[in-house]
Amino acid sequence: MASQVSLKPSKPTPTSSRPVSTSSPYALPPSSSPPTPPSAASPKPSLSSPPSPTPTPSPSPPLISSLSQANLFHDALLLLRRMLSLGLPPDPFVLPSALKASSSLPSLPLGCQLHAISIASGLSADPFVQSSLVHMYLKCNRMPDAHLLFDRMPHRNVVSWSAMIAAYAKHGRVDNALDMFDKMWHSGVEPNLVTWNGMIAGFNYGGCFHDSLLVFSKMHSEGFCPDGTSVSSALSAAGDVDNVVIGKQIHCYEMKAGFGVDECVVSALIDMYGKCGEAKRWFCVLGEVDQMDVASCNAVVTGLSRNGLVQDALREFRRFEGLGIKLNVVSWTSIIACCAQNGKDMEALELVREVQMTGVEANSVTIPCLLPACANIVALMHGKSAHCFSLLRRNIRRCAGLVEKGWYYFNTMNREHGIAARMEHYACMVSLLGRTGKLEEAYDLIQEMAFEPDACVWGALLSSCRVYANVMLGEIAAEKLFELEPGNAGNYVLLSNIYANKGIWDGVDRVRDQMKSMGLKKNPGCSWIEIKNKIHMLLAGDNTHSQMRKILEKLEQLNLEMKRLGHYPSTDFVLHNVEEQDKEQMLCGHSEKLAVALGLINMCPGTPLRVIKNLRICGDCHAFMKFVSSFECRELFVRDTNRFHHFKEGVCSCADYW
Repeated sequence: MASQVSLKPSKPTPTSSRPVSTSSPYALPPSSSPPTPPSAASPKPSLSSPPSPTPTPSPSPPLISSLSQANLFHDALLLLRRMLSLGLPPDPFVLPSALKASSSLPSLPLGCQLHAISIASGLSADPFVQSSLVHMYLKCNRMPDAHLLFDRMPHRNVVSWSAMIAAYAKHGRVDNALDMFDKMWHSGVEPNLVTWNGMIAGFNYGGCFHDSLLVFSKMHSEGFCPDGTSVSSALSAAGDVDNVVIGKQIHCYEMKAGFGVDECVVSALIDMYGKCGEAKRWFCVLGEVDQMDVASCNAVVTGLSRNGLVQDALREFRRFEGLGIKLNVVSWTSIIACCAQNGKDMEALELVREVQMTGVEANSVTIPCLLPACANIVALMHGKSAHCFSLLRRNIRRCAGLVEKGWYYFNTMNREHGIAARMEHYACMVSLLGRTGKLEEAYDLIQEMAFEPDACVWGALLSSCRVYANVMLGEIAAEKLFELEPGNAGNYVLLSNIYANKGIWDGVDRVRDQMKSMGLKKNPGCSWIEIKNKIHMLLAGDNTHSQMRKILEKLEQLNLEMKRLGHYPSTDFVLHNVEEQDKEQMLCGHSEKLAVALGLINMCPGTPLRVIKNLRICGDCHAFMKFVSSFECRELFVRDTNRFHHFKEGVCSCADYW
């Protein structure tokens, strides 16, 4: 919208033969020197607007301020443009409103024009105008310009100090933010609630969650009473550092202070408990609320999805619908993503049809959720149809239809929803084609991209090449990834997997030598499992755990049962050219197997096991988990670097494709 606005008068008529400076699009009086913003050179605005065919109200400072306060920034700037064209001078109330509008768009060229106007009109020394200019440059990510203006201000109020401190915090510059905070104290300006909240929220935005919690604690110790905004930000930080103890302490403070009716606090509480894996505590939080809002609903669905509880997420989503809560695009995208990421792909596509019926407009996040869903369904059909040729032929046609549906979503993004295909959309489409074995078509799509593909796109192709053991395209994708991510050992391991699967052992050795020459090492497999409120970490091949003897005995017992029932270890996943018996022994040492065996030994029968792994789960361990879920009558939740795996009754939610 900002591109339609220009502050230049419609018909500038210079009163002298001296040429008007082109450094600013605003034509200044002949007696004035062309002003410049604090940077050496300001970007030249390319903003223009044809005369409006509709009647425009008479420009007045109060009306411009009202439009800006109502977030009608475009209208406010158009009215200011008309006011200037009529020769009406701006005042100290109009310029701050206009600067707020330009910073909210945000539009740096417009902000530079307004800065020039403030100098030409003699208002640049006004405290309100100066604070607004600082805020504008901060919103446009021009920290040096903002700091230069701030240093030149003779009178700095709490608003300008707070804006600078919050900006440094958002950029992750902790030392600068704290130094600015100390200077504020020493200059005699006392911080207010906005200052503290700006620091806490800013540190969250910049990823400095521990600093955010420290500031929240300092705020309380200094005698300031946190409000709902402070508590919400602190809860978010506690969730991001996965510290449920601090989260509960903040929750207790919130209950004593009486913020329970605050919608933002309720959403933050639900989000915090979800991030910390304490999903069941939500019901206590929800019991304190008289009426749910859409933000709280979104937090519930997202948190359940994050913990792999897809059925609970679907149930709660339907309950919210039944309560008459008007769900928005974020709500629908959350539940669609939840289903797609947890193997409920038919449900995801059914939800898309419901979205279309409700009239909620899909966004750039919704579409990428659908393409993997199509791909997962295709993979499931391939797996289920292998037993019967006639069924295989029928399901191949259905798979083709799902690929066509993926193409439909991809091609109609721009045509029907006005969403231009971005990198993540191409990555999803490459993954969809790869899962159906259309590797050449996926490669052709990459070649046709209007911009250079990134590591996500090439990684999707390489993963598909591993599944279908396509050496030629795998080598092409790997070479591209070696250029884009030279320090990522995982790409080398994937290529090595392809070579090992085809028995090309000299290729495996070549990749291993290449990794050694670059100083790269494969990250050791590491898995975590919680047993009786204690986290156990197990490393691949590590025998130091106090219960290792029992763990190995349990694994041996399970392996014998698997062989008795016709299940044999998938030794293709061992990247060493050794004897078959040695390969089986190596597979027994994988960290996720050790973690599951430890859980089986120490947890009551029927209790679900939850394991987190730092790498992608291998095919043999995946088959092992399916067997354990059936043989031991247990539900297993395994979170690897790719997705959640929910094993139940011998079936995984990923449909054996991950």
